Amino acid sequence: MYLWDPSRSSFNPAESLIDTSNVGTLAPLGSFRADGGFAAAPTVVDGVACVADWTGRFYAIRASGGRTLWSRFVMAFDAATGEPLWNDGGRGQLYSQPVVVDGLVYSTYVSGEMVVWGLQNGSPQPQRPRPVAPHR
Repeated sequence: MYLWDPSRSSFNPAESLIDTSNVGTLAPLGSFRADGGFAAAPTVVDGVACVADWTGRFYAIRASGGRTLWSRFVMAFDAATGEPLWNDGGRGQLYSQPVVVDGLVYSTYVSGEMVVWGLQNGSPQPQRPRPVAPHR
């Protein structure tokens, strides 16, 4: 379920690996600084973090170490006026965090369009029908 429960609390009551006795020992494995604030939480799969920032850039980042595998602009704005300058094929703003399945990154846009990118190189992928499991 998205963000753990129907109220989207992101709280897992069964979590027992991190608690008050060991949280102080946590240390970063790597870091990454985007050009703008992040638009949503990253999606991490197979050691690659996928995230978009508010400047309109979408990133695929190696989770350990923070090395950028690829990035591309999906929308650019005039810094002085905030007016849109161009976007990724007219798709507009990203709507939510990406979903990664079988080496493909699925990103959704406010317009309702979904675009599929290759996880390792950022190349656009042809969209193909995929079986969908029934919601339970």
